[in-house]
Amino acid sequence: MMKRAKVLAVVAILTLAGGCRSESQPQVAGTQPGYGQPGYGQPGYGQPGQPGYGQPGYGQPGYGQPGYGQPGYGQPGYGQPGTAQPGTTAPPVTTAPPATTVPPGTTGSLPAPPLGSFDAGGTMTPVFIRQEAKAVLDALVAALPNDTRARVMGIPLAVIEDPKEVNAFAGCDKSGRAFMGITAPLLTLQAASSEAKAFDELYGTQNYGEYVSSVANSVRGGRAVQGLAPGKLAVPGALDPRKLSRQKFLYDEQLAFVLGHELAHHYRGHTGCANGGASTGVTGEDIGRLLSNAVPVFNQPLEVEADVNGVRNTLDAGKRQQGTPWTEEGALMTLDFFNRLSQFGPEVLLLGFLQTHPHPTFRIPIVQSTAQQWRQSGGSQPAGTNPFPFPLPFPIPGLGG
Repeated sequence: MMKRAKVLAVVAILTLAGGCRSESQPQVAGTQPGYGQPGYGQPGYGQPGQPGYGQPGYGQPGYGQPGYGQPGYGQPGYGQPGTAQPGTTAPPVTTAPPATTVPPGTTGSLPAPPLGSFDAGGTMTPVFIRQEAKAVLDALVAALPNDTRARVMGIPLAVIEDPKEVNAFAGCDKSGRAFMGITAPLLTLQAASSEAKAFDELYGTQNYGEYVSSVANSVRGGRAVQGLAPGKLAVPGALDPRKLSRQKFLYDEQLAFVLGHELAHHYRGHTGCANGGASTGVTGEDIGRLLSNAVPVFNQPLEVEADVNGVRNTLDAGKRQQGTPWTEEGALMTLDFFNRLSQFGPEVLLLGFLQTHPHPTFRIPIVQSTAQQWRQSGGSQPAGTNPFPFPLPFPIPGLGG
């Protein structure tokens, strides 16, 4: 298994080493700092005028929740490969179907979602998924230790309305102040995958795998990433209160890790602009500056450090949530989704989420080990400290083997 992990990582690094350059022009509509700053841009982070690194994908089936004694997550059958649309053959999935952490037919102590967050078909509305991203970011910041929180307090989150870019990033505006960004397609993808998985858990369907296939077909065809097709999930099941609560919970967990990873790039000093000075407004010029530089090969030590802190931040914030706390389940779910996508061929590897980071299989043991160590410490390993508390799965250049 160790040799196989090394081979996968080497292949991923050689495959992704080229980077890419976007030709889109930034278009930003005026919104308040905090969220919803639309625009266009190739993902990344870095100081003004420097190229960025981007955002990882997370999650894979067959890997258990450390500390809970369960072999995996999700409804039996959730880990099965989806059925591809006509003209596309779904690649084999070699991992085992995971077991569920939430018994079908129950919601544990999940609170009911707020009124107005879903449409008539049980899908989270575009307005809500954007507002929820800001709410999750606020929860992550509030859970940081005092000195760390002071560095990132008030950092705005820009939602970039590029129809085809799937990524998230941390950056600096032209004044050298920090901001964060996430693309609308990534929000859509996470919301739809959460809905499909929540429905599958209750009704034993295979919508999650089918949605992976539909996203792969869209990417390969050069089309924008869409959510679940209208009417894909049958009513009344789509409006089952248990399903609605679970899908929001999964969406929040996924967001928590993705945004927690990017937030870590700021407070761990990777961007050089998070010193208590938050951007007062992200402009098209700010996004365009990231666009103007080719995205380099991912920096593995920094990505590992951001992963470790992103997991810790998610777990720390999860303890403060009403009802069921956040775990690393959302991180593993996101990684699972992008790992499946990566098996559909080289066209899908051009997604920013996959192109600018190590392969999802590299990140799985990092997420698991961090969560396990956090639990063994009784939650005494907060984000922002001691970035590598466990042996890495294999040597990484710059970390002394």
